[in-house]
Amino acid sequence: MCGNVTSTGNGVVQSPNFPGDYGNEDRFCIVTISAPAGWMIQAKFTTFNLETNKAYVSVFGQSLVMSRATGSTIPGVVPATTKVMNIGFETSASDKPTGAVYNWQATFSVTEISFCRCGFDLRGRQDCGTMCTNVTSTGNGVIQSRNFPGDYGNEYRNCPVTIIVPAGKRIRLEFTTFNLETDIGYIETGLMFSDGETEFDATGSTIPAAVTTTKNTMLLVFKTLGSSKPNTTTYNWQATYTAV
Repeated sequence: MCGNVTSTGNGVVQSPNFPGDYGNEDRFCIVTISAPAGWMIQAKFTTFNLETNKAYVSVFGQSLVMSRATGSTIPGVVPATTKVMNIGFETSASDKPTGAVYNWQATFSVTEISFCRCGFDLRGRQDCGTMCTNVTSTGNGVIQSRNFPGDYGNEYRNCPVTIIVPAGKRIRLEFTTFNLETDIGYIETGLMFSDGETEFDATGSTIPAAVTTTKNTMLLVFKTLGSSKPNTTTYNWQATYTAV
């Protein structure tokens, strides 16, 4: 399932027997891609034709970054992860015609550029929206609540934001706006730091103190519980991050 791998960290991952059909058997395959410390891995699907609800591809690193995709719609570029990216391929036994050709292929690359991305709600229910803005290749950017400067809404959400800056740098995070519904909205960091440091769990309207990691990666998670707050209330937050 791995091909054209180079010493610089580029290559191809594909279904068994590509470009032929991957077959009718039960399968559960995992491809693991590793990168040097501080670097990132990113994948881009170039072919994607899976038997709907019979075959799935998922991608996960420190967290799930692409849930079980099926069908023939090519997924978008899969966000970068640090150190390790796992690509899982699973199929159920099928009675599809022997002449059918189902397969998939993706290219992957290892890079040192900075990165900020919010994935889908960890519960898989909702899109977390655009939470990263003004991101630069040198490692600066802004993270903010969904719909900022408007209210982030009343729904249950569990949104992870992954920040990576070039190897050898650290990340300084500083909140400029912080107004969360007390004990309903939370921001957590340090849950999946590679070194487990710089943790905080904040709610309410007191702006947290700035934090600086000891490494070049950070995971921030924004959580909200279901709320009955008035629609006229505006709860939101915003922070800047800088590679130092």
